[in-house]
Amino acid sequence: EEERYTLDVRSRISSLATRYHLFADYVSLKRSPYDDERWSVRISTASIIKRQINWYNWISLISGNYYSYFTVLSNLYFPTGRRFHQNYLYQYTRSEYIYPDVIGVERSTESTELKTHTMSGSWGYRFSERLSGSLSLRYTTNNQAIKKAAKESNDRWETEGLSASLGYARPISWMKFSSYYRFFLRHDELRGDSYEHILELNSSTSKFRWGILYTMYTLRYSDETEKYRQRGSEYDDFFGEEAAENFSRRTAKTLSHTLLAGVRGRLPGTRMGRAYWNIEGEYYQSDTKGKKPVRTTIEDEEFGFGDSETREEHYQINVKQFSLTGDLSYPWRKGIVGIFRTNITTGTYNKRARTIYYYEGKLTYPISRRAGVMAWWRQTWTKMDDSPDREEQLFQLEADYGLGKTHLVFEGRIRKVTNDSERLDRIIRLKVRRTL
Repeated sequence: EEERYTLDVRSRISSLATRYHLFADYVSLKRSPYDDERWSVRISTASIIKRQINWYNWISLISGNYYSYFTVLSNLYFPTGRRFHQNYLYQYTRSEYIYPDVIGVERSTESTELKTHTMSGSWGYRFSERLSGSLSLRYTTNNQAIKKAAKESNDRWETEGLSASLGYARPISWMKFSSYYRFFLRHDELRGDSYEHILELNSSTSKFRWGILYTMYTLRYSDETEKYRQRGSEYDDFFGEEAAENFSRRTAKTLSHTLLAGVRGRLPGTRMGRAYWNIEGEYYQSDTKGKKPVRTTIEDEEFGFGDSETREEHYQINVKQFSLTGDLSYPWRKGIVGIFRTNITTGTYNKRARTIYYYEGKLTYPISRRAGVMAWWRQTWTKMDDSPDREEQLFQLEADYGLGKTHLVFEGRIRKVTNDSERLDRIIRLKVRRTL
């Protein structure tokens, strides 16, 4: 059972050139065994300072029985010049989570509190009509406190991030060519480091009789190191806190290629020329290599119980996938629009074959200025090695009616899933909204 009350206020202070928005929400949710009451309050302002400088502020508070979340954000956008633009941001976030007891209904004493301060800035510069670049920097301080029973641990760490990009575009004969390079770098003292290179090449032809031909190629290389705590066994509390927590690392080096080609246009003829169509093919290949921790248990002959230790092992993930998609959209008169889409995706994941095929249709029918209907249906087939075949059927109907300040919405949904068993979901919602 869900009970909700909402207050939404929007207005403007002309003397301060400021628009503000106040949103308050209360939700009472009864769902055994964990009931929840949530308060949510958000205040945002948008101001224009001298010389068209935009200043955005945001304050948000969300509080429930098992969590609380508070954030303050301030963002300053300077006017965009002919070549140079810049903006700056500061954000403070405080979050706390209380984990329910697994056995009983009461809350346990375990909780996590995280405080972060974030400062960032971004700058962009256009060197010429065809060449432009950007740079972004981010710095974050984190303070996390974990409380469990009578124990408490505190972690403080810093995070730095850098992002740079360079873009170049120019027309070549009857084609439009553009290229884009991005570089990401992140250093996190507690959670790990990563850097990434992305190269993107795009081209499209001028319009011809049937439509426009377009292609895109993306090359991505990333190197990530993930650090995390690994909990020990049930005997670790007996041997002390040092045995209960171990730091482990997981590394991953990924090289991926994406090649996409498609053509879009309109059907020939005066009446059928209102229909838009699009055919697109995509090939994706990704190879990942790295090391991951594996927890093993060594039996002790004298005491009769095991001692666990963490070892590293090499792993590999290879993905190859091809996808073909077709779209057709036809607008009838009086705003009636019909959309049809079909797709087939086939490939392998570590030499494990998988094929997914689906088709879907959508019809939007505005009955009048006050009423409208939208129907959507979809059918999907999935085949995967060592798994039963899966078929999913989905039908959804939405209808809305507005009379003055009162708005009625009806939503109906039927979903049937068949694999090794059968599942049927039927959902009906009726919403009434009244503006005061």
